[in-house]
Amino acid sequence: VSRLKKSDQFNIAIQVMDKFDVLNLPMTKDALLEHARHDMAHCIFAGCLHDVNDFCRAIQILEQGLEIVTEKNDTECINIYQTALARSHASLRNDEKAHEYIDLTLECLEKNTEIGGSYRCHCDVGEAYLSMEEYTKAINFFENAASHKKIDYESLCNYPLVPLYRCMGKAHLQIQSWDNSISNYEKALKQTNAMSGGSNTRILEKKSGISLMELGRARLEHYLSEPPKSRDEEILQKALSESMDAKAILFDKHTLTDDRSLFLDLAQEHFLLNNIEEAHKMLEEYLDFLIVTAPTQCHGCHQIWHKDETDWQFCGDCAVISVCRHAHHKLTWKRGRISHKSICSLLNGWRRMKKD
Repeated sequence: VSRLKKSDQFNIAIQVMDKFDVLNLPMTKDALLEHARHDMAHCIFAGCLHDVNDFCRAIQILEQGLEIVTEKNDTECINIYQTALARSHASLRNDEKAHEYIDLTLECLEKNTEIGGSYRCHCDVGEAYLSMEEYTKAINFFENAASHKKIDYESLCNYPLVPLYRCMGKAHLQIQSWDNSISNYEKALKQTNAMSGGSNTRILEKKSGISLMELGRARLEHYLSEPPKSRDEEILQKALSESMDAKAILFDKHTLTDDRSLFLDLAQEHFLLNNIEEAHKMLEEYLDFLIVTAPTQCHGCHQIWHKDETDWQFCGDCAVISVCRHAHHKLTWKRGRISHKSICSLLNGWRRMKKD
């Protein structure tokens, strides 16, 4: 399971954990790899669930693990579980509960001198603030994590520098700190390309493609943030080049990710450069993606849908976008430059056309 998680094969890891009821096996204590203590088995399982956007189940598993380590009075593990819970609650936008766990974590951090645990906790708290759209606080925690120069990052299989740089890039993007955002995405790309391939070549290709996609998106947002007469077309050309490279890695040879948001970036970039036919082609690809995937996860927090869920709602206008609670429809209606409000009628028309 640890190896599967390290290889980004989260769904297979979850299947293994479920099939063999790994958390309840007597041999679990001895079977886990050296990266994982028995006390951390729940955290590893929950991490896989979180990475496939099953935040509700991740929280259930983490609460079970927290109860175990609390009985043992293991401060380091308690700290790690609390920050993981903060991250998962924040992803669901249970902000009050996330803040509660963050406060508990900060109390533990003052007493925790173990640098690896401190690094991991700073990363999780930063991600929690990022999910709750408290970007300045997120950046502060990410910078604190990055300042731990003595950490052997290769041993921290769940928290290498690449996702840290990507999170910092995203946080800076949201506050329109373009240079810092682009710089962090470039660092993520550089470190990914510097890693050796071996049996993980496909995984490294995926990470490289995602870093290129995010770098191109940062340049596109930078370009569009300027007044029309002041826009530098060279920035747009770089954005298109990076997005095309990302597409070549992620989709042309093999489909390495289910996320087709790259096609929306390409549609905009081609349109702005007057490549109208190509822009239409990319937009159609993106709309087809939404028609298929949008009903299977919340558009507000990305929690995946389970068959036994009864509270989920569809947008009353487009009947495509689904949310796990009404508050998340309000959350996504005007969020971002291309909000659901801006494409709702387009999605409705596209759904009807595909149905006919």
